[in-house]
Amino acid sequence: MNIRITIFRNLLSQLWSRLFSNIGVRLLQVPILLAALGQDDYGRWLVLSTIPAWLALSNMGYGTVAGNEMVMNMGGGDVTKARQTYSNAFFLAAVSGTVILPLVMLGSYHAPLAAWLGVPEERSTELSLAAFILSFAVILSFFADVFGTRLRAARKTHLVGILLGLQLWLELALILFMLKSGSGFDMLALANLLSTCAYLLVVYIFSRRAMPGIRFEHKDISMPVVRELFTKGFYYQALPLGHAMLLQGQVMLVQSVLGPAAVALFSTSRTLVRLISQGLELINHSVWPELSLLFGKRDYQKAAMLHRTSVFLSVSLAVTAALIFSLGGTWLFELWTRQLLPISQSLLIAFLVAVPANALWYTSSIVLLSANEYEGLARRYVIAALVSLAACYGLTLQIGLVGAALATLAADLVMIPFVMKRSLQLTRDSFPGIAGRLRSDLLTAVRGRQAII
Repeated sequence: MNIRITIFRNLLSQLWSRLFSNIGVRLLQVPILLAALGQDDYGRWLVLSTIPAWLALSNMGYGTVAGNEMVMNMGGGDVTKARQTYSNAFFLAAVSGTVILPLVMLGSYHAPLAAWLGVPEERSTELSLAAFILSFAVILSFFADVFGTRLRAARKTHLVGILLGLQLWLELALILFMLKSGSGFDMLALANLLSTCAYLLVVYIFSRRAMPGIRFEHKDISMPVVRELFTKGFYYQALPLGHAMLLQGQVMLVQSVLGPAAVALFSTSRTLVRLISQGLELINHSVWPELSLLFGKRDYQKAAMLHRTSVFLSVSLAVTAALIFSLGGTWLFELWTRQLLPISQSLLIAFLVAVPANALWYTSSIVLLSANEYEGLARRYVIAALVSLAACYGLTLQIGLVGAALATLAADLVMIPFVMKRSLQLTRDSFPGIAGRLRSDLLTAVRGRQAII
């Protein structure tokens, strides 16, 4: 299948799942739950629903690691190795679920959730049941990730995005149904569990039909493969850990230095600017599976072309969006917040400075992720997060919120040299003459001869 067509399908799928479904459903849920629960209970539900977000880190990224490996296996024509990878990923998901489930049960029923959330003790059963149901849904999602690897191996990654988007809308519909009967937190959690079960079943059916030859077999379980998947998954989880350190750590530092009012302005301003980065993620996730396929085929020339074109497109869009936001961002921000949080032009510019730099290394990092060669990336990202937090503290003391915003750039400056060097090495590309090769790539794409995208 033409890579250009596959990337286009992946892009449409990402638009549906990440923008229309994820953002759309979240925006709709806020007024619905606020009206039904009231401000206090809505706040408690938000806190309660963060429990599975932390539990999700125990997934260790087995599905992502196995998916990359299986796509490369299929690119090299090794179906047997792809099946072995799938079997070991399924085994790891089963072991993780078996270990975590009893701990979740104990934690849900013995944690002082009622006292923590400030509700009467008679609601403790409702809270415990809700925490358990939400956590159980996360455990089931481990298997959904593994099933999804078969769709990636079959070059049907777009189906994963489509089904994820449908799951979000199904969950919203179930929440509306539960709220009509005056349900509590436990029934809201049940809406999440039911939508997860539906997604799990559909992904299993679609993936089994797409790759009937790839299924779990006991004979394929190999401790060396299990250790390799576990090690790579461990490093993979360092990436969301570093991300959380950056986002949450900066908020905590601003709170400690400048107080809660500054946190509200800082966090809301950053949310607006991050819309650019979230939009650029569509490019990254669209080319990711195709890069894995090219690495599996050892077609480094096309991998280099796809990398160069993706980076050029991402950085160009980032610069354009940053310029547009620098001109109209303050007006948009005040319109969005109804002028309750007046933003200064200097604060907005401080956030926007880092946008092109972030686009440069983050888009290139997809090369490392696609090739399952991201251990160094993970280590450096945690270090970059620590450097950024140190800069954030010092600059906030010196120049306030503008300094905190500028500190975001510190992490990007740490990441750019390593990521760019490593991505060029993996694609057998080189920096000298890259501008000329990029021009040739773009002319080829325009003329439609052997075009990548």
